[in-house]
Amino acid sequence: MGTKILPLVVAKLRSDDAYNQVQTNDETKVTPDQIEHFWVLNWQAKLIIKLYHSQLKEFDQHVARWENDMTASKFSSNSDSKVSGPGYESLKTMGQPTVPLIMARYSQNQDGWWYELLSEIVNGCRSGLRITRKRNLYQVWMKWFQDPDLGGPKIETYGDGPSVAIMQNILTGDEVTISLAT
Repeated sequence: MGTKILPLVVAKLRSDDAYNQVQTNDETKVTPDQIEHFWVLNWQAKLIIKLYHSQLKEFDQHVARWENDMTASKFSSNSDSKVSGPGYESLKTMGQPTVPLIMARYSQNQDGWWYELLSEIVNGCRSGLRITRKRNLYQVWMKWFQDPDLGGPKIETYGDGPSVAIMQNILTGDEVTISLAT
């Protein structure tokens, strides 16, 4: 889970009081009067930021560009116009390391097109869906993100019936199937 969580930690660390920003329990926070612990922990947090800050900045720039591309095509009835353009392609090129950042944005905008970007990064192709309940699809991707043993969701449609997401457990080979209809 480390590679999935570290970019999210770094995003929270962008402040003067970096270490305390990621602490949810008041008992584990340090105060400036605990000078030795405060400065050591803050210094370590800043090192993490230094390692990932440029990646976060690049990600934010590509997201802004993709949002501008989508705004420019907001009157288009072609869904492909939402998942193309320089911003989208740049995000896709950034690849797997951006998945936690994508999931953070996806959690804030479950009606967006994040699922297509994830599908291309994780599965190497678009989902193929033309009509879907995007909030249900978000739940599928969140389940995948939280369980490191699951492979990326593959979407299947059976005739005129509802679509389902199928994920395979990498360790056991068992399949997890989730309906996208409800």
